[in-house]
Amino acid sequence: MTKQQPRLQRRTVVSKTKQGNTKRPGSNAATAVATTVRTNGGHHVPRKLATTICLFLVALAILAYNGEHLRVQQPATTQQRLRTINDTSHDDDKKNNNNGGGVVAAATIEEPLNEKTAAAERPPMELRNMIQIGANDGIKGNNNVVAKILKHPASRAILVEGNPSVFRMLEENVRAKFDATLKRIVPRNALICENGESKVFYSVDAEKLKAARKVHQLPHWVEYQIGSLDKSSTLGGLEYYLEQNTLPATATTAGALPPTASDFVREDLLECVSLSQLLLTTPPGSSSSSGLRPHEVQVLAVDVEGYDANVVLQSFDVPGLEPELIVFEVKSAIHLFPSEFRAVMETLHQRGYETTNCFPSPNTPSEWKCGADQDVWARKKKQPPPPY
Repeated sequence: MTKQQPRLQRRTVVSKTKQGNTKRPGSNAATAVATTVRTNGGHHVPRKLATTICLFLVALAILAYNGEHLRVQQPATTQQRLRTINDTSHDDDKKNNNNGGGVVAAATIEEPLNEKTAAAERPPMELRNMIQIGANDGIKGNNNVVAKILKHPASRAILVEGNPSVFRMLEENVRAKFDATLKRIVPRNALICENGESKVFYSVDAEKLKAARKVHQLPHWVEYQIGSLDKSSTLGGLEYYLEQNTLPATATTAGALPPTASDFVREDLLECVSLSQLLLTTPPGSSSSSGLRPHEVQVLAVDVEGYDANVVLQSFDVPGLEPELIVFEVKSAIHLFPSEFRAVMETLHQRGYETTNCFPSPNTPSEWKCGADQDVWARKKKQPPPPY
């Protein structure tokens, strides 16, 4: 005998599609809540009212589910992302640098995630506009960031080289490899120092040294890369070279002292141009200008054999010049101009830059200690989004 079923105290409401298939709104849990309507004393609630109640409950369940999903996907606190200035600079710079001690480009920066713009998903801003002080021949010694800018067809750059013999090579290389018009990428033969001054530029007398060593060619770094406004910097490079490459006995005249590094240093009196004048005095579109204005400069790269800190300090005085990235050589500057170097590092941090390689001494905060890398990379910090 079949047991009699007890009287139902609830009724399940489902919706039907046009094909007659049962359609369950929401998830299983939501359906269990939303599709059941209790009766009052065993009497069924009218179908129309029951349907309305169920649809309302389904909507609440779906909203609750979506809200929980969003909270899981986007934490309320600001996420931080670490991003390198250049993901391949370390390896490429070791290959490109002929002076030893490859440049390490690993300045990590924190970028807050703005929920409205999804900034964390955007790639780093492409760096295209640059001023390079101490451009050498435009090819050798460039770090990966500089090399990419020069190769980009839409980039604009001013390349400054003070050594007259090296400048000729720079102009030829830019014309042949980057910009045949010399209008988008503009080589400038100038010394960056106080406007109107004249300074002695020290370089290697290459022809005299070749004759003394009885060779037809010198290493590139000896002939072109150790010219400087500071004589001791040029002498230091030459002395190192002569220690490794002894002059033959025939280079010394009978009864005379053997030649020293100072005998192969050439001195030229050159006119100075200030960084401000370089950027501000030539109107955009002129045949002798890239048309760059201070606020358009995204990268400032400096390599002037010991005088780097002085040039970077001068850049702080140019209105509107706040590049995203500043790279300058530290290996000579920290010893030759220690007070100027400290001023540069302190000003960079005050202006919101993060730096690599050099940090305040734990015991003496006014002193800076640097690692083995020859350059400092300073990247402008991203400002957090305004509170909503």
